[in-house]
Amino acid sequence: VTPRSGGGAEGRVAMQITPMENIRLALGAVWTHRFRSLLTVLGIVIGITGDFDITRHLSVIGEVSGHYVFFDDVSIFAMANLGLAVHF
Repeated sequence: VTPRSGGGAEGRVAMQITPMENIRLALGAVWTHRFRSLLTVLGIVIGITGDFDITRHLSVIGEVSGHYVFFDDVSIFAMANLGLAVHF
């Protein structure tokens, strides 16, 4: 740890963290919160999308997905989107 030079409050210390330490900290956090990490991955991965052709140049696109979020309590959100696609 080396002192920071230049302006700012006296006595501040700049921390030098190596990329391997960053990776080790991140993997440690994922391992510590295994269930939360699993639910987050499932929330990102699980989703259903359909492309339903109306005509050769027009189709309806529908999507439904679920997401797990952790804000001081367990929350699960579902989201749906519907749209039109024009094919050229």
